Amino acid sequence: MSGTSYAAWQRFDVEQELARVDQAEQREERERQQRRREQAKQSVESSATLAAQQSADILAAQAAVAALKAKKKGRARAKRDEAAAEDKAAALQAQAALFAQKGALLQQIMESRRLGDKKLKEESWQEAKTLFETALKATKKLEDLAPELLKAEEEQAKLLGKEAEVSNQHAGEHECEHAEDAEHQCGNTCSHEEHKKKAAKKPDEPLPKANDLKAIIKMFYKDVYMGIGTCDLEEGKLAPATKAFKEVLLRDDVHLAAWLKRGEAFERMGAPLLAMLHFSRITNLVRCHPG
Repeated sequence: MSGTSYAAWQRFDVEQELARVDQAEQREERERQQRRREQAKQSVESSATLAAQQSADILAAQAAVAALKAKKKGRARAKRDEAAAEDKAAALQAQAALFAQKGALLQQIMESRRLGDKKLKEESWQEAKTLFETALKATKKLEDLAPELLKAEEEQAKLLGKEAEVSNQHAGEHECEHAEDAEHQCGNTCSHEEHKKKAAKKPDEPLPKANDLKAIIKMFYKDVYMGIGTCDLEEGKLAPATKAFKEVLLRDDVHLAAWLKRGEAFERMGAPLLAMLHFSRITNLVRCHPG
């Protein structure tokens, strides 16, 4: 009995066990960070949706008031003034409808993406992809409305006697000079486990502000295309997967998960050189953006 226990103890690798525990703790910490980030993202999106709905309500009320004032104009008032008041009421009504549409689109995107993420966890790839594609269509509609919305926001701010808050800076965009001679030893059976670890260590990009419509649209595009690409990758549709991840990288060239998954797709397509370039990119980005 004691001999058996001693033999078992001899086979027990303390360093290996400590490494396993350390990896488990890192994984748990990463999961906690992801949950906190998801909660923060939902808060930003909910604030943006609520703001759109409030703007629609305020503008609708202002339009109603302007319409009543136009009707109450005395005969002494020129028809020109009355027409101007009616035009103002019509403009406010149009803006109210625009903000209501914005709120509805934001709600549709968030709901479709949330359900898509749920189906991803359930490994229901086709259902998830359909939901992400629905979110993508709504995102494109929101992007098409963006110029009108930004103009309406400026006009609304002027009507309320406030200065319009306009920011052209995108949080989290950093430039970095990358070494061109970085090497990655990789053959036809390249393993990307090390790159997965490096990708997990890099800090996430800061979330956009609730009033930064362009940044929110960019965030939606990245999330949705990552979802679509993941579904295609899991279903073995490798070429479409690389295109979806490319859409992410066109909007965020330091998105490590997109570089990793696109590299995996090329590796499975039998293109080790392209896979190597993507995995090397992760190494360079982690070096330039230490966690």
